[in-house]
Amino acid sequence: MATRRVRDPQAFADEAAAARSRELLAAAAAGLGRIRAIGAETGLDQKVVRLGASDQWLKEFLGTPERIGLALDTPAPV
Repeated sequence: MATRRVRDPQAFADEAAAARSRELLAAAAAGLGRIRAIGAETGLDQKVVRLGASDQWLKEFLGTPERIGLALDTPAPV
């Protein structure tokens, strides 16, 4: 008779949370892409201050997923 492996119910919740985090991140990235494309199509990108023009801005921006993860008590995607 085969031994049945029993998984910790929390493991399912952790996997579901990680999958949801990846879905939300993908949706956010897609939304930003759409916003950028619309800005370029309408010429708005030429009328506003360019973000990411400094190294400090980029460093802070790249730390955003980690800060959001800490605020939501969920690991940031890697």
